[in-house]
Amino acid sequence: MKSNYIYSCVFIILFSFISKAQVGIATSTLDAGAIFQVESNDKGVLIPRINLTSTIDQVTIANPAVGLMIYNTSTVTINGNDTSVTPGLYYWDGAKWTRIFTQGWSRQFTQTSQNVVNTLGDIPINGLDQNITVPSSGIYRVSVTSYFGAAQVRNTNQFDENVATASIRLDIDGATIAEKLIPTFSKFVDDTATGGNGSINFFALSRQAVFHKDVELIAGQNYNFNVIGRLWDWSNVNPAVGGFTYFGLDTSLYARNPGLTDNASRTKLTINLVQQY
Repeated sequence: MKSNYIYSCVFIILFSFISKAQVGIATSTLDAGAIFQVESNDKGVLIPRINLTSTIDQVTIANPAVGLMIYNTSTVTINGNDTSVTPGLYYWDGAKWTRIFTQGWSRQFTQTSQNVVNTLGDIPINGLDQNITVPSSGIYRVSVTSYFGAAQVRNTNQFDENVATASIRLDIDGATIAEKLIPTFSKFVDDTATGGNGSINFFALSRQAVFHKDVELIAGQNYNFNVIGRLWDWSNVNPAVGGFTYFGLDTSLYARNPGLTDNASRTKLTINLVQQY
């Protein structure tokens, strides 16, 4: 009789658990959308702590299930790829261990003054030779936005143009990471024949160049970032304000500018952490 009573109690408990399909710890009031709920005012849930060897480690935990979550306690730096790991929460996405939280970090540097360029060759952009130490190992997206313009047209026949060609590049520790060509022109227009206000020599119609590059950087290591312009060629250019061409031209020099001055044409270097190891 006693055995039957025990079996009945076990059956009722199991049936109740299966039918409810929810588990609560320190609470009897479960949220309808929760399969597992923990309540505490002074304690937390301790996730299993694992020493991963890389983001593709399938030895420490064999055949990990998709969605499996762990707290990695190891620091493993593997240069040249994105399989490094550092302490933090990770989950298995079916192919690799993915960090749940990436620490936000961003820096932007702006050209400090215009660069007047009157000779062929390299010219470091003012204010964009920077030494940087990043706080976290990972993949950083480096973006450069630059503006290049030519001086006035030398031969001012109606509708004449000039052309100039330059490039903007990013060096990290002396190695070129990315470079982009920037062709530009200025234009002379004589509109007196059509009742206009007279001739206009459109000075330095700046062209924009933008590039992005993802690079691996290691926490605590110092890196030199250097944005460098290069003038390759020009034609029919009349030097003005000391040079044939310009990176980051002062806007006050534009034809018929009403006295406005800003840094809208300045080159910008932006560094963002996009994937923390």
